[in-house]
Amino acid sequence: MRIINLVNANLDGPMIDRTTPLRAFFLILSFPLMLSAQRSEDLNFSRPEAWAMKYFGAVSLMQGSGPPVGLEKGQWALGFEMSNIPSLSKSERTVGFNGTKEEDLNKSPLLARPLLHYGITDRLSLTASYVPPLEVFDGLRTELAGLTINYLHPLNDRFQLGVRVIGQWSEAKGDFTAPNKVVGNPDLDINPFEAIRQSRDTYTSYTSTLETTLYYRLDTERESYLFFNASYTYGDFDFDVLVPQPDDNFHTNYLYTDGYIWAFGGGIEFAVSDKTSLRLSTVYAPLDVRRPPEYNRSNDDLLNIRLVLNYLFP
Repeated sequence: MRIINLVNANLDGPMIDRTTPLRAFFLILSFPLMLSAQRSEDLNFSRPEAWAMKYFGAVSLMQGSGPPVGLEKGQWALGFEMSNIPSLSKSERTVGFNGTKEEDLNKSPLLARPLLHYGITDRLSLTASYVPPLEVFDGLRTELAGLTINYLHPLNDRFQLGVRVIGQWSEAKGDFTAPNKVVGNPDLDINPFEAIRQSRDTYTSYTSTLETTLYYRLDTERESYLFFNASYTYGDFDFDVLVPQPDDNFHTNYLYTDGYIWAFGGGIEFAVSDKTSLRLSTVYAPLDVRRPPEYNRSNDDLLNIRLVLNYLFP
């Protein structure tokens, strides 16, 4: 399981003083060998590791986070979105080594991000979102960015049809494969990478989404809508493993997968005041997976709740 760091293998000889500039020279010469030593795996989209990557990709989708209905040309709206991240059971977290190793995936109970909407015309608008690389929860550092083009077309007095094209990128850094609780444990069943410090793993997702939403205006004093949406997403997901081992060695691995995700949502949007609106929805994404021992296809789906608060200005 251990992949020896070739740099250190070249430098461990008795004739080399690690405090001299010669070490830096050998580091530079050995860098291409380091890159070639890293294993890489192209995963089937139903592998347990791939399921975990697409699960968290689905969690971060900007499903239903468009502008408030009625955003006009030249008008801005500032929004804030919060959604829960359901806690995964031990069996769901057991995704490493093709579904035989438990990973530390319950890092955060929620996702929060700001939204900025701008009306290009009365029907066409843009939505942007960015979360800087912050470490809000211990051992997890995330960064997210997204941009959407939104189009809203009235069908009649009651119904409106919305179409959105969404592009997103996200990155999460944390000790997913070797958390602090297993570091230094000599039991290889618990600490198979022989980690001496917490791992420094990186999860990256790139997604492009087409979403449609049907709005139905309710007969209420303040403008309110019921809505249903469906989205189809192409996702490209990568996971970099980096586990410190004894003798300045590292276990490294690079996993990648790509495929398509359907997601469906529904909820209500209502005006709290002339400037403020609130949107509450649920999102469901069917996600298939093949787990041991039989590796038959089954579903471990995502279902979560999302809340968006929008404020129009000026």
